[in-house]
Amino acid sequence: MRTLGNYVLHEPWRVVSQNEVNTAREYAARLLHDLYDDRETVLSVLKEKGRIPEEATPDIDSDDEETPA
Repeated sequence: MRTLGNYVLHEPWRVVSQNEVNTAREYAARLLHDLYDDRETVLSVLKEKGRIPEEATPDIDSDDEETPA
């Protein structure tokens, strides 16, 4: 996780603190939130890179959310 720094990969392993875990979790949550904010772009990039099959992606143009009564 980027918040832990590059040394995590290049130095001897150590136990990370709970504070470091919390910071990394918050960072990951922000990244995921950003991906969902621009879902159409993310899906098109994933399709272009062959990371997901076309038939596995939902129809972006369809409105799957229910309208409140």
